[in-house]
Amino acid sequence: MNFKAKLLTFKIAGQLTDNANQPVSNISILVNNGVGTTITDNNGYYQKDVPFGWSGMIIPQSTNVTFNPAFYSHMIVVQDLINQNFIASGTPLPFEKPEWIVDETQFQYQQTITAIVNQSQNDWSIHDGDILAAFANTTCRGVSAPVETSQGKRFFLQIWSNQPNEKITFKYYNIIDQKIYMIIEKTIFSPNDALGTIRSPYEFTLSYSDILAIKDVNDDGVIDLKDVLILLNYVTGID
Repeated sequence: MNFKAKLLTFKIAGQLTDNANQPVSNISILVNNGVGTTITDNNGYYQKDVPFGWSGMIIPQSTNVTFNPAFYSHMIVVQDLINQNFIASGTPLPFEKPEWIVDETQFQYQQTITAIVNQSQNDWSIHDGDILAAFANTTCRGVSAPVETSQGKRFFLQIWSNQPNEKITFKYYNIIDQKIYMIIEKTIFSPNDALGTIRSPYEFTLSYSDILAIKDVNDDGVIDLKDVLILLNYVTGID
């Protein structure tokens, strides 16, 4: 007799509204300790699944906005948690993607990289709308958005140049926190070369100098111990 195991999960859901009880969309909601982030939809709703026994925090995040409550904290979840609602005060800043553009007609050669982007904190994931870009000095030489594959999201990045052995650096735009991160790894341009595959992608890593920058995490207008504690929890997953 064969048995098939199924991971038991529970739903975390809620709505984010403003002081007039109107829905607020495009707000990042972090569900920490290995779960990840989601964004409120046009009706202000969000939803995320957590595993049986999950413990952690639900934290809304947006520039120029404060939230009531600032977060929810739960221990050993064994049922769905709906009505995890927030009230937002302030006007969220609009999404402003970087204008990274490359004119491929100006270059003779190309190199391709099939890649993923990592960093060590547990709540990291690649999102639709993120951007990976390649640069030679300050000139953009390639841009890629994530594509869903059988092995997860991958970046298929084409890099353009007129000469071999050019030093290539990389930047990453995260749509969730609307921030540009430097990539630790650098490559040397090799015409017609290909790095990585879907099954064995080239791995890029976000720079820790960007990840760990102290900022006004809870958007209360001051940088204080509360911001440090929330940021430490965000990075380590430890309450």
